[in-house]
Amino acid sequence: MIPELEKLAGFDQIRAGFGGMYLGERVYEDHPLFKYLIPLADEIHPSFMIDEVIDGGTGDILCYLPSTCPDVFAKRYIEGEIDTSFKEKYEQADDLLATLEGYGIDKDAFWYLILFIKDFVDGQINGIAHRNTAKEDLEEIRDAFKSLKAHEWLETQHLLTRTLRMPLPDAKLEIKVDGRKYEYTNPVTLKTLSFCIDCLLPHMHGGSDFCNLVNHFGNEDDPKKYFTNDQNTILPTSGAKFQKNAIYKQYLFHKYLSKFLEQYKKGEKQVAKINGRRVGISYDKMLLISRCIYIIGYTSKPDDTRFYEEYNEEGDKKLNTLKNILRKYKEVTVKTSNAYYMN
Repeated sequence: MIPELEKLAGFDQIRAGFGGMYLGERVYEDHPLFKYLIPLADEIHPSFMIDEVIDGGTGDILCYLPSTCPDVFAKRYIEGEIDTSFKEKYEQADDLLATLEGYGIDKDAFWYLILFIKDFVDGQINGIAHRNTAKEDLEEIRDAFKSLKAHEWLETQHLLTRTLRMPLPDAKLEIKVDGRKYEYTNPVTLKTLSFCIDCLLPHMHGGSDFCNLVNHFGNEDDPKKYFTNDQNTILPTSGAKFQKNAIYKQYLFHKYLSKFLEQYKKGEKQVAKINGRRVGISYDKMLLISRCIYIIGYTSKPDDTRFYEEYNEEGDKKLNTLKNILRKYKEVTVKTSNAYYMN
């Protein structure tokens, strides 16, 4: 039986979303059931100190601190906010448990790890979607036009002996201001714009549109109007919930769990005794993650056993269900503020 998480001294000081102390004095710092959870939380969602814009700072991150996620997770778990409905399914997943034994992974600590990852992913999916910052928008524009061969095109325009000129590259910039549309197709213009943006980007702040506005165009506004009354969160976001398709959950769960599994190498053990029976050990990490996705209910269809099984019904072909899905979608972008875990 997997041991239950208990309250520790200092539990009542943990604040929902933020954890206990900002200086790394975590309540659950040395808890044995968190030996996998804590290092991963510190990597994927560390706390940090910011040079506060509202106090005249740059808005940049000054330094990183230990994550508050472990304490917040413990609070959410003990207060019944974590979904554990699949616990029995996990304890009876002999093939999955055999893989853990082969890698030398503690099944109890791993249970709390996948609970945390699932809750963290749910928090991202249920969070508020962000629009790009000004810096991110400009980086996209720069990269889009950087590859234009403007010099080659320009040279062809000045060869008077040529009867056929090199056609314009298939690139266009459209801008709409107050209902009026502007269109630019000259590759030299676009290449020059890319160059100008490249020169400006090193002087821009990655996380604060307000800082960039003040630094480059003058401080004409009161900084406080860009913030809510109760927390230093810049207001202009889309305000929309993120799309909740299963692929986003699968992608994020794989992303985080694969980070944890990177440190483990294939063992020599081929068979493990799980729940009273001998089970062959698979060292396929993608299959392990796929089986976890099945256990926690992140499958595309309810109880889709293709995520758990290694081979088809005939036993002559590997399914590779998760691998094929991730290959199809390649890179998934999820830009949200986590609904459960804040920095």
